[in-house]
Amino acid sequence: MFKNIAVVLLSVIIVSLLHCGEKQTIETDQEKIREYLKTVNEYNMKDIKTFSATLSQSNRGDSPVDSKYYEKRIYDGSILTRIETVILNKKSITIQNPSGMYIINDGQVYKYVSPIKMKKEISSKVFKEIDKPNPVNNVKPENDKTMLSMDESEYDGVSCFNVTINNGASKEDLKKQADNLRKYIPKDRMEKMKHINIEDMLPIATELCIGKADKFIYKTTTYNGKGKCMSKKYYSSVKINCELSNELFEIPGDMKIVEIENIIDMYKNIKKGDGK
Repeated sequence: MFKNIAVVLLSVIIVSLLHCGEKQTIETDQEKIREYLKTVNEYNMKDIKTFSATLSQSNRGDSPVDSKYYEKRIYDGSILTRIETVILNKKSITIQNPSGMYIINDGQVYKYVSPIKMKKEISSKVFKEIDKPNPVNNVKPENDKTMLSMDESEYDGVSCFNVTINNGASKEDLKKQADNLRKYIPKDRMEKMKHINIEDMLPIATELCIGKADKFIYKTTTYNGKGKCMSKKYYSSVKINCELSNELFEIPGDMKIVEIENIIDMYKNIKKGDGK
């Protein structure tokens, strides 16, 4: 009998040790991935000053839209972007610079103005509650449910690491985040959004495809709580630290600027022939 008890106790001890070892391995792997993401973030912030590429984007299962993409980081850390796309057989240029976001289409410049008005401190508080702790941060809060995983792949002829970041948000977490957003969206805007489930618009997981050699993020895919793809962003034919002039990100001074709240407003103006 004592022999049987000893065998049982030994089995329990072995299982416990294996479980502890497995848990420790998972935690170690999480920290390694977190540390890797931190180095990727630092490299992209400090060492990639400019790049150009072909950008392919799609949202919620829509057909992908291809564009020519340019990005430049200037002396104060601001990021300049220029996206050239063909829309309805016409070239459209989107420019983001310190003065705002602009769309040049059919000989007219449109400046995008967000319809959601918030005080800066309120806006910061709201989105801080929505965003989970950044996985590139080496300090992991106790209540952080983020889980990381990593494997290898090849994209566009480049050897890459695939990193999946799941923020672990539950249905209750998503509902709370959506409720926080609703508090600060104007009633007239909420009325137009009444058929939209805000919870389904909140990302729960992100997949990154990162070049092994250059630490460049070639692909970014996000998913909602139901596992449906929310957005895809792919870069190909990438040229890192290429020569890009500041003029590429400026708005021609002789063009009239029309303020819009959304893309529909822009096409209404084009249809009416405004600015011509």
